[in-house]
Amino acid sequence: MLDSQRTSTASRSHLKLTLCICSAAVLIPFVWLFGKALWEDQLFVYRDAAHFYFPLLRLVADEWGAGRVPLWNSQENLGQPLLGNSVAGVFYPGQLLFALPLDYATSYKLYIVLHLLLAAATSYGCARGWRHSRLAATLCAVSYAFSGSVLIQTSNIPFLIGAAWLPAGLWATDRLLRGKQASGVFTLASVLALMTLGGDPQAAYHVVLL
Repeated sequence: MLDSQRTSTASRSHLKLTLCICSAAVLIPFVWLFGKALWEDQLFVYRDAAHFYFPLLRLVADEWGAGRVPLWNSQENLGQPLLGNSVAGVFYPGQLLFALPLDYATSYKLYIVLHLLLAAATSYGCARGWRHSRLAATLCAVSYAFSGSVLIQTSNIPFLIGAAWLPAGLWATDRLLRGKQASGVFTLASVLALMTLGGDPQAAYHVVLL
C-alpha cells in the first residue's frame, strides 16, 4: 500500500514538473518576442499589420459596436463591400475579443498574439493526439508557433489565423480517416469554417489537400 502511494505521489510530481517545463518552453520565447508589444505602448506595424488590418478590423468592430452588421466600407475605393471582403473576418468568432471593455489597440495586439498561442496549442494537441509524449508535443508547439513562417504572419492576420488552426485541421482529418467517426466530420467542418471565416479559405483548401 505504501509503495503504491509513493509511486502515485512520484508520478504526480513528475507530471507537475513536466507541465512546468512545457509551459516555460512556450512562455519564455513568447514573452521574449512579444513582451514589449503587450506591456508597452507599441503596435505591430510591419507591412500590412498597421496600414491595412488595423483600420479594417477597427471598422468592423465599430460597426458591430454601433449595432450594425458590417456590410459596407465607405472609406476605400469610393466604397466597397465589407461583409464580402473575406479578410475582414466579419463573422469570425475570434473577433468577439473586440467586444471586451478594452481599448482597441490593446484588443488588436491581443487578437494577434492569442492566435500565435493558439498555433502552439493546436500543434501541441495534434502531437498529443498522435500519442507523442508531452515533451515531444511541446517541442512541436514551440518549433511550429515560433517558426519564421508563422511569426511573419503577425503582419498578415488572416494567414496567421489559418496557421493557428492548421494543426487542428490535420488532426481532425487524420481522426476522421482512421477512426471513421461521425464526430470527426463535425470537428473538421468546424476547423475549416473557422479558417474560412477568419479570412484564409486557402488554408482550409490546403488542409483538405494534405
